[in-house]
Formats: sequence, C-alpha cells, structure tokens
Amino acid sequence: MYNRHFVICLCLCFFISLYSGANIIYASDDTTPHITFTFNKLYSMLNKEQLISIHINNAENLYGIEFILKFDPSQLTLLDANSQTEKIDLMPGDMLDINNSIILRNEVDNIKGVVLFTMSLTNPAPAVSGNGLIAELKFKPKVNDDNSEIVFQKAMIGIIGGRTIDIESHNLYIYTNYEIELSYIVSLFRVLTVFTFSKDETSCDINWDKKIGIEELIFSMSKVSGIDK
Repeated sequence: MYNRHFVICLCLCFFISLYSGANIIYASDDTTPHITFTFNKLYSMLNKEQLISIHINNAENLYGIEFILKFDPSQLTLLDANSQTEKIDLMPGDMLDINNSIILRNEVDNIKGVVLFTMSLTNPAPAVSGNGLIAELKFKPKVNDDNSEIVFQKAMIGIIGGRTIDIESHNLYIYTNYEIELSYIVSLFRVLTVFTFSKDETSCDINWDKKIGIEELIFSMSKVSGIDK
C-alpha cells in the first residue's frame, strides 16, 4: 500500500509540474551579449499568474539597457510585478544598481500589447559586466492557445563611452492548451493501483468532456491513492 501511494504521489507531482509550469531553461553557449527570459517555453494553466525573469548574459561594460516587448493582448494579460508603484509595470532587477540608476521607461500597455523598458546607471556608478537580472514581469494566460508568446521587438544596451549596441534576444513561448486524454489517465491508474473504474468512480473526468484538467487529475489521484482519507 505504501509503495502504491508513493508511486501515485510521484506521478501526481509530475503532472502538476507539467500543468503549472514545467519550464525549459534556455541554454546558450554563445559568448556574445544577449537578453533572454529564464525559460524559452512555459506550460501554464489558464488564468494562472506567472512571474518570469528577464536576464542579460555576457554583458561587458554595461551602463544601460532598453527593450521593447510585444504580446497579443487577446491571449495574455500583463499584471503588476512591482508593488512599489501604483501602475502596471515591471520589477527592475539588480544587474544595474537601483540606488545608482534611473528608470526612464517602465510601461505596460495591455490594449496595444506592448512593454517599454529603459534603465541606465548614473554617474559615478561604474559599468558592470557578466550575467544578471534585468527585470521581472508577471502575466496570466487568458485563453487556451498553443501560440501565445512574448517577443522582443527590440533589445539594445548602452556601454561606457556612450555607444549603443543591438543585442540578440530570445523570446518566450507559452502553452496553455495542454490537456491529457482520458484514456491515458485511466490506463495509468489501472496499472499503478490495480483499480477498476466503475461508471460512478470514473471521477477523473468530472465534467464528462473526455479530457482531464488539472483539478480533475488532482482530485482523482487523491481518491485512488487514499491520500484524502
């Protein structure tokens, strides 16, 4: 019994991670400066708030940064990530010292689907190099769609000497239309639990739509495993 519960709990954790943010971290061997999200793919439940970071890698003598993000406002809603302001905007990161910098633009437009962000160090702060957090943004998916994305329309850094350089960027792809076919779940339960589903106990498909949502999955696994007893 103990082993059965343990295996079911492992499966439950796997499916929960798959639904609520089984993310793929972007990895790059490139040594040139580039800006990227923490992940390049994110699996999310509908209307689930997601907080994700924007990083710069391989920066040299960085003094300022500017980027423009585009998204489809019919698919995503950006939320306020910065509790220190009253408007919807991003939370500045710590790559550029917040106490020795100025934020020239930090704007989110949920009608046009645009994010504008410009931040610069101020004299006499020294330039910085390496990898670091530029900003954090918060959003939630509005529709079940496999084509949602947040795209860098522009990414540019300022370096010592007043020069600006366009840098490479990597976008974020968001998947919310992510359901598991009922037949797969039933087969998995039967193998793991030696459990025979009757009509009344096929409760994993609570709304009888032939597919399993995350709430139905959690409820069913807790019932079958006896965790809720």
